[in-house]
Amino acid sequence: MKYIKHIINLILITNILLALNHGFGIGLTDSGRNIYYEAGFQISTTDEVVVNTGFHFEKSLSLSMDIFGNLYKSPDTKSTISNVKVGYIKKLFNSSLVGTFRPIVMAQIGFDGLINQQSNLTKTKVEWFPNYMLSMGFEFDSNKTKNRIVFGYMNSDVITGDIIMNITLFWKK
Repeated sequence: MKYIKHIINLILITNILLALNHGFGIGLTDSGRNIYYEAGFQISTTDEVVVNTGFHFEKSLSLSMDIFGNLYKSPDTKSTISNVKVGYIKKLFNSSLVGTFRPIVMAQIGFDGLINQQSNLTKTKVEWFPNYMLSMGFEFDSNKTKNRIVFGYMNSDVITGDIIMNITLFWKK
């Protein structure tokens, strides 16, 4: 676990220098939102490797029951989670289905870092947990940009929502 920081730095530097597509995305889960930077490496006309890094802002709402059986809303818990993922995208057809839309399947694996603020505000502790995501969606191209909308399933120990929707906007080199 002590080498994760070095691996993440290496991925980010490699990402910025070698990527063909750079993008910015937002995502929604059952209990939070995420914002991320994504870089894509085209392997072939139908295959792409992506690396993304960003933050997830979790807001968990839960109902609790007191000793008399009455339901009440417990205090909201908010947390910030950093994440780094590497993924593979398979475009299902060589040409567009309708207009510029192409269906895609995406699989990602990576780490979520739960950021814990210590009692004194100068120290921050990050605990890393593995995660993975499987999704399907559409990618559509224009001359200078590429956009992607995906819906999928995400498994993470620190993010409570399982269903995710991502929208990514790319600009090409």
